[in-house]
Amino acid sequence: MDLSKQKFAIIDIETTGGNAVTGKTTEIAIYILQNGELVDELISLIDPEQPIPFFISNLTGIDDNMVSGAPKFYELAKEINRITEGAIFVAHNASFDYGFVKEEFKQLGFNYERKTLCTVKLSRTIIPGHASYSLGKLTDELGIVLNNRHRASGDALATVELFKILQRTKPELIKDALTEKKFRFKHQYLHSDIVDRLPETSGLFYFLDKDKKIIYVEKSIDIKTKVISLLNSKNQKKQKIVAVIRYVKFLETGSELISLIEENTIIWGHKPRFNNKPKANRFLYGIYSYKDEQGYICFKVEKNTPKSSLVPFVSFNSEKQCKSRLSDLVMKYQLCQNLSGLTETTGACFYYPLKECKGACVGEESVKSYNKRAQKLISKYLYVDENFYLIERGRQVNEKTVILIESCIYQGYAYIPMGKVNDLEYIKNNLIQGENNLDIHKLIIAYIKKHSELKKIKF
Repeated sequence: MDLSKQKFAIIDIETTGGNAVTGKTTEIAIYILQNGELVDELISLIDPEQPIPFFISNLTGIDDNMVSGAPKFYELAKEINRITEGAIFVAHNASFDYGFVKEEFKQLGFNYERKTLCTVKLSRTIIPGHASYSLGKLTDELGIVLNNRHRASGDALATVELFKILQRTKPELIKDALTEKKFRFKHQYLHSDIVDRLPETSGLFYFLDKDKKIIYVEKSIDIKTKVISLLNSKNQKKQKIVAVIRYVKFLETGSELISLIEENTIIWGHKPRFNNKPKANRFLYGIYSYKDEQGYICFKVEKNTPKSSLVPFVSFNSEKQCKSRLSDLVMKYQLCQNLSGLTETTGACFYYPLKECKGACVGEESVKSYNKRAQKLISKYLYVDENFYLIERGRQVNEKTVILIESCIYQGYAYIPMGKVNDLEYIKNNLIQGENNLDIHKLIIAYIKKHSELKKIKF
């Protein structure tokens, strides 16, 4: 391969977050390098069509106001494709930048494929011995000027200079990296065709042993790349997994949340021996809420039973854990021990003379005032809305994933055409039923809090 004739697209992007499936691009810089000279470039802010988190704006300086009016990715896609056509995609941590660009094209219905080179990996091989291979530290040590750190143009130009040094130092290693087969691996039992058929999409994969028992499961935004990485891993634990693999299966989800839910379900249901084992006792007791004859919200600790008409708002492994947690919460929210099932006395509870209870037990506090604090306690564990569904990306362009919550209980998910996102009956008729447990409950709540851009429809 003649490197002087090869075209390299040195690329850096800024984004709304670290996940290519849920995040979006806010800025891109592309410099085309050929025979040591810059021959073309593309630099632009991009409207991500979702809010930019504060900590990202604080890092990059790019906020919602800056990208307002900037072109959206689809408006730049044709030019990005043109300028990088026939070029090697080069970036510092290329899997990140390439993953985002590839995902952006995927959402537009196009398959963006380029050979990639990572200047982090190349630097470790060609110029070993540095304490850090972050772009900032590496450019400092090599005397490369890096202006506008964490902005696409500044980082991309610094990567251009770094790549020139790597080319001059050991061009033969760059040739080797380019001719190396992307999905090369060796395995005694797995044929390359099995791995070649794996999708480069979001979902989860699981390995099976000779008895077709699931031994390991993991989620990934790129199933094929993750499987190859694991098969080639030199990590001792991963090598133990690889040694007993006989089959590979996968599930495309399109949605990171569904990947998390399905991964959790498989780990609990199959207990793969190479995944972290769940605790033996699984949330046997719960804290339940109900209203008494006067309308006060009351609490009680009971053993969880599948046929119970009541659903606990939080569960623990033992009755002792439930009562201990409830006692802490009752004190925190200045609630009544009697109404919380912690004491069986009549009249004033123990907290009342200490002024830790405001007197609901003796009729001194109104139902409205008391229930306001009791509801705050419950809301700490429940969803903000009782009945709603979340809309996420689907497995393909014209599809959406819907996650249904009804009566504060996770019901399952469905893959539906884009035109049916407002049709609740259609969603329910196509629902893939899901198990509702504390693990999944926590997963969904944490996911909602983390992803403020999620679309929610209440019903």
